[in-house]
Amino acid sequence: MRNKWLKLRLKEIGKTQKALADFIGLPEPRITDIIRGDRRVTAGESEKIAAFIGWSSKKVARMLDPSLPPLDTELDLIDTTRVPVVGVIEAGEWREAVEFAMDEDQPFVDVPPDPRYPGIRRFALRVNGPSMNQLYPDGSHVIVVPAMDLGDGWRPNNGQRVVVQRTNDTGGVETTVKEFMVREDGQTFLVPRSTDPTFVAWPVPAFWDGDGEFEEHSDNIRVTALVTQRLTNEP
Repeated sequence: MRNKWLKLRLKEIGKTQKALADFIGLPEPRITDIIRGDRRVTAGESEKIAAFIGWSSKKVARMLDPSLPPLDTELDLIDTTRVPVVGVIEAGEWREAVEFAMDEDQPFVDVPPDPRYPGIRRFALRVNGPSMNQLYPDGSHVIVVPAMDLGDGWRPNNGQRVVVQRTNDTGGVETTVKEFMVREDGQTFLVPRSTDPTFVAWPVPAFWDGDGEFEEHSDNIRVTALVTQRLTNEP
């Protein structure tokens, strides 16, 4: 098996060949063919493999094709990971919900590896508007991990930043970033960190279903992801 390293890496991070196949958009038997070395891997598939297993795209390309020229430095193997950009988040704008899924023409960004979340999918979101501009300026990107991948009953800790989706009565979805805050009296809020006073904190009612969902008045609010990084090469 020429690419046995891929099978070993999947086992190391607790992921299955089927999950990798779904992530890339291939039938599961094609992953077996890749591991055996019986199937050529396209550049786009190589980048998706890198994103899924948490390795740099340069390292995966070199593992798949040993005939490639040697990498310049050891850092080329570990300095960045390819992360797909899946959408835009903007307070006050109502649009379709952000879906944590891959697309054939998915754009990617290069981000440092994050050892805190081994084997967990990471995605990038572009931040539009001033709703969190004290932390994430307009046009910056945040790196997130889906709440569904963090385990049953996961709940953000005080001070963590989260991606929140709020659905109105007509089905429109507003997606934004807020900071999860717990006051001394135990009350919890989703707080904007903005210079614009029109953006206000959302109180979180006591009801919490363990899946990131709670109710605020007639709006349905869902915490869909945890913000883990911001691209450091941006202003």
